[in-house]
Amino acid sequence: MKNFDKKPFPWRCSKCGEQAVYGANVDYATTMHHDGHDYAVKVDGLKAARCVKCSQIKLDAEALEFLDGVFIRQLHLLTPEQVLENRLKAKVSQHDLAVALGVEDYVVEQLESGGYTQSRTLDNLMRLLFGLSQVREILSAPQIGTLPADAPSAPMPASGV
Repeated sequence: MKNFDKKPFPWRCSKCGEQAVYGANVDYATTMHHDGHDYAVKVDGLKAARCVKCSQIKLDAEALEFLDGVFIRQLHLLTPEQVLENRLKAKVSQHDLAVALGVEDYVVEQLESGGYTQSRTLDNLMRLLFGLSQVREILSAPQIGTLPADAPSAPMPASGV
């Protein structure tokens, strides 16, 4: 859905009040916060709306979605399409993936639709889960203490107490 298709230009500018906002391709830079860090994101030729009087830029849903995609790729996180593709390839339902990841079902739906950007930790866990059937089996166990019989056991570290 494109917001530009909803209402014909020109639009009234929220900054200067002039009826001077038109569709444009703009060079756009912003800072996005993720996992406790700030990241610079720059897109040349972003489709947006801009006021010809004061240069105020308005981003619609399509532009924001595009920015999110650039950001996810910049951080080398799994894209929504990759989450879906890998889940299907692993033959795991959305519910079973949610259980294995320890999240609610809606989180997996949001991961696959682009409505949620996963943390680096969740991204790494999904990569392990998608890549190794043993990890899927371990994470799907009904209780954390119930591991498959052939799962390798790691020695417990010394407590130092």
